[in-house]
This record gives sequence, C-alpha cells and structure tokens, in this order.
Amino acid sequence: MHAHQIAAESTHRVLFVSSNGAGMGHITRLLAIANRTSDAVEPVFLSMSQSVPAVADHGYAWDYCPSQKTLGISSGLWNPFFAERFDETLERVAPAAVVFDGTSPYQGIVAAARRRTGTRYVWSRRGMWRPGSQTRYFPPAGTFDLVIEPGEAAAEYDKGPTAALTDAVRVPPVTLLGEDDMLPRDRARAELGIDQDTYVVLLTLGAGNINDTRSDTEVFAEAARAEFPGATVYATRSPIATASTAASHVTPISVYPLARSLKAFDVVVAAAGYNVFHEALLARVPTVFVPNTSTTTDDQEARSRFAQDRGLGAFALSPDVPSARAALRRAVDTLPDAPPAWAGSPGPANGAVDAVRAVEDLLGLSDEVVS
Repeated sequence: MHAHQIAAESTHRVLFVSSNGAGMGHITRLLAIANRTSDAVEPVFLSMSQSVPAVADHGYAWDYCPSQKTLGISSGLWNPFFAERFDETLERVAPAAVVFDGTSPYQGIVAAARRRTGTRYVWSRRGMWRPGSQTRYFPPAGTFDLVIEPGEAAAEYDKGPTAALTDAVRVPPVTLLGEDDMLPRDRARAELGIDQDTYVVLLTLGAGNINDTRSDTEVFAEAARAEFPGATVYATRSPIATASTAASHVTPISVYPLARSLKAFDVVVAAAGYNVFHEALLARVPTVFVPNTSTTTDDQEARSRFAQDRGLGAFALSPDVPSARAALRRAVDTLPDAPPAWAGSPGPANGAVDAVRAVEDLLGLSDEVVS
C-alpha cells in the first residue's frame, strides 16, 4: 500500500474500489462516502484512477492498479491481471466490505463476490445512462449484497436502462463537499489569489484524459471576453490530465476539490459530469453546462437540458462563439435565488450520508455517521 499504512487491527475495514483511468468522478463519489463513515470503519482505497493519490490528503491508505487503457492491453489479458491484484488486496486488507463505484463490475470483483467468504459487497452504480446503453455485462441479481444509486437532480430526465430497475437503494445526490464546506466568495478569491473586484469566468470542460476540450475552451474563452469586457478567464487543468487544455489569453488553474472554491467565480462553464453538475447547483453559481458527448454511458446532455429547462443553468452543445455568448447570458440572467430541490427533497441533502448508513447497516453497525 502507499501513502498511509493500514492499521494493525480494524474490525470494520472497508475497501473502496473505483474504476476510471481518466476522470475523477468515481473516486470522488467514494471519497464522499468514506469521509462520512463512523469511527468504527477504516476506509482503504484501491483504484484504477491515476488520481488515487488524492485520497492520501484525507488520511486514507491506497493502492493503484493500472487500467486496461493505461496498460494498452486486451481485456483478455487485463481481467486476469486485475483479478490477481484484487485477490491479493483482499488477502492483505481483509475488509469487512468492498464498495465498488464503476459502470460495470470487473470479472475479478464479481468472482470474489460469488465466493461468499464473509466480506460484503456493495456496488455504487450511477444512473443517468444514455438510452440504448448496454447492460449485458451486469452481474446476475444477488451477486452484490447491496446496490446503491447516487441520486440525480435531473432524475426525471433519466430515460436510460437503469431508470426502471428496482434493485438499488436510491439516495440523494452524492457530493464530496456539503454546502457548508464551500468557501464564500471573498474567502475563495483570497485563497486563489483572485482580485475581489475582477469579473472572473471559469472554464472547466475537461474530463481528465477522456477527450480533447481545447476547441470548446477556445470558443468559450473568446465568447467570455466578448460578453464580459475586462473579465479574467480561468481554465481548469485536471490534476491527472496528460495534455494541456489551455486556450490563448486564459489563466490555467488546478485545484481539488474544485467545489470548495466555486463561489469565487461570477460564471462557470462546465462539462455536465455527475460531480461538477451537482456541485454547481449546490454552489448556486451561474453555469453553462456543455455535455461531453464522447462518454460511453453518462447522459450529460439530459442533465444539461434539465438545468436549462428548470432555470438552474444554461445548456450549450457544440457551440460557436455567438451561441456560447448567448448561453453565458442565459446563465447569468436566469439563475433563480431559490436553492435547488433535487431527488424529491426540499433541499440539497447529501446522499453520501444515506449511502454510509446503508453500508454500515449492512455491517451491523449502529454508530451515527457524519453529516
């Protein structure tokens, strides 16, 4: 293991396993859950994400397993490789439970779950799949002791194959930070070194190493300078990105978690991935959502349309400069003052609390979780 050594004795060690060799969505959701476990639980991480060292900042032990894409090998070679790594981790960590967050569980995880050795298995399965997405690789019902579905603010727009399933415990949207954890505008600007009187725009269109966002970043940078004369335009660079997404006349910025500082910006342009979508709604920052249409299952366009239809943000698909300017105007002009209501809740409850409760109930724990 890396970063932090596992404690010598722990009755309720939980191994959090994330897929993802590109973005940070899966591991961020798992961090949101791990951070709210009771003192009876010791979180440990195993991830295919190159961002896994970030969990050390939260005090957790971690190990990294390269993804199939990172290694550049076939699934026929990678699956046995991962299964061996996973079994070795199980033997070393001896977890009471495994919590996996990913699109579809790997063969090694499914095989271990079927052995029924006393470890409980949980699948955190995000909804909002694209209509027509294939679920043929889903494990048979009963393979996992518990399936948790992190909630979607845009759930009513979910027309994908998981929407009709009844096998999951559905919780409110899961975010790493709660509303109280987000810095107010002046403090966020002070930490980032941003002048208090400057109009600032944030472009956060990258998804790790999934897609090339340079063109959209360039378009929105030009549109922002035209729409807000004198504004300073920032563009995020993912901590794990391998290629630059910087545009001309744009100031690069790398910060994690981004949600803590979102209120520093007057307007945000963001890809509509699960985490940043819900963080932007929580922060109440005028946002233009630009769906990444290259994702395999994530229906970012549906999220973006929901936000615009509900007056919670603006939507732009394959924008040119005029349409990008129009989207920026919509975002600034239409955002209501009322907090968002999501997942049938009157306020932005954090589903990570409910997810922890479900996992700890599975383990027979009764300690209160952190809210």
